Amino acid sequence: PDIVHFSILEATTIPLYLENKLNLFVHTIDDKVICFGKNVHLPKSYHRFQGVIEKLYREKKIIANNELLLEIKEQTFSELLAEIKPSKIVGFSTEGELSSYEKIAAQISDNSCIVLGGFQKGHFSDSVQNKITDLYSVGNESFEGHVVTSRILYEYEKTIFM
Repeated sequence: PDIVHFSILEATTIPLYLENKLNLFVHTIDDKVICFGKNVHLPKSYHRFQGVIEKLYREKKIIANNELLLEIKEQTFSELLAEIKPSKIVGFSTEGELSSYEKIAAQISDNSCIVLGGFQKGHFSDSVQNKITDLYSVGNESFEGHVVTSRILYEYEKTIFM
């Protein structure tokens, strides 16, 4: 969960997210999907974040000021993709085609889904990897999820804000 926490903080504190140009979902190992509302500000402290997630699992939704902040759904990765209907699914793995963040970001279209692993080691399950249309590697070694998150989102931001 700490790896995912760092990655979420990277994704939710950037102009892309703050200007509502990024939808964020977390697919859990037990086939649940956490959906993030617009401009959600999560606790920077891991222990406070853990409390929010525990509350989410109990209540299924967290609402503040009549706005949905977080929702957890019983949903497989395939069902999530069927709901959001991405034009392309870009994944990152050491098993992918070697490329740079800049080149990958240039190929991301408006309705792309970027899939990043939030696990300590290992690779995507076959059911997830089979859905990825473009699998890339950004180096000969494995990088932490929050590093890949911040770098690909930064490069993508450059393609749409500059």
